[in-house]
Amino acid sequence: MSSEFQRLVKWTPAYNHIAEGYGRHGMEVKFVLIGEQAAIQFVLYTNWMTAADRANEIDEHRGGGYCLHKPQPSDFGYHARHPQYKGQSIQAESCDYLGGAPCYYDGSGMRANKVFDVFTDGGEEALWKALEDEYQARFIVGVPVTVESANFGEVMAAFFGEQEP
Repeated sequence: MSSEFQRLVKWTPAYNHIAEGYGRHGMEVKFVLIGEQAAIQFVLYTNWMTAADRANEIDEHRGGGYCLHKPQPSDFGYHARHPQYKGQSIQAESCDYLGGAPCYYDGSGMRANKVFDVFTDGGEEALWKALEDEYQARFIVGVPVTVESANFGEVMAAFFGEQEP
């Protein structure tokens, strides 16, 4: 692992705001590799719900319940300082991962599954290497995007004929 990167692991607690007219969501963990040009992230929904939700699900389903333990890889993507394809719009005017700079984001839930396999089979260091490999390919070497490596926005841009930034 190169020393030019910062590693960040962010845990977000579960919540249940159904009574207020909103939803509920399990705890999630985000692994972010931050470099000079971009940040690469892998997001994993743990599906660990609040204690009250767990108690209610067990009561309602007699030990079953709604995804109370199965993790779900949800996103593998980047926060870039500059647009990566024509038509890409700013996701945030001030990105926490880019020191407050504007952020161009794109990611893929489908690609997250492969990164999850790397993580479960190789552990945390294998995950950090996968994030660094993605950073190197996209922002240093400039490997052309393929069907297998495309994020959602890139697929849409290609579909509508907008490829270059």
